[in-house]
Amino acid sequence: MTSKHQSLSRFAILAVAIVLAGCSVSVSTGDSQGLSADQLETELGDEAAAQTGDALDAIDCTNGLDAEVDDATNCSVTEKGVVAIWDVKVTNVDDDNDSIDFSWQVQDGSQRLLASSIVDSVGADFGRQTGYTLTAVQCPQQEISAQPGTTVTCDASTAEGETGPLRLTMDGAEGMVVNFSWDLPTGAS
Repeated sequence: MTSKHQSLSRFAILAVAIVLAGCSVSVSTGDSQGLSADQLETELGDEAAAQTGDALDAIDCTNGLDAEVDDATNCSVTEKGVVAIWDVKVTNVDDDNDSIDFSWQVQDGSQRLLASSIVDSVGADFGRQTGYTLTAVQCPQQEISAQPGTTVTCDASTAEGETGPLRLTMDGAEGMVVNFSWDLPTGAS
């Protein structure tokens, strides 16, 4: 693929509109047992949607929460091309009202960029810089670690029938936001 510009382009995959670090919620459990994994997934999904206006793409909690302060679990959350682990912890239990308070935050270093989101993320800028319409990107893995300095070379295809390498360099993540840059490796043709 021939590039009209060999400049580096930077992008951020913005998953949930706010970082969602340190958020908390109070939930009526109906009894003093806590929340099942399914109930926790529903509560987290509803709260994230209320805060951001967007539903999560997927959420999977390993366990529920017992009605016990400091009880904790993890949930894998997918939103707009980003996958991350959320640490969830009970902060307060009110036995009289049969409710628990819990908080969650994105686990530092757990963020991964979904390869399937790259075309949507960089397609418009790729077109402006190369004159080609990016239609597909195949990467060696489906989830790319957002750790700063992680570099992955993927195979890109265009509507015009051109193919070639597309290099992604991760600049890190904060909450559910992954920052990365892309370029066409020197010598790509």
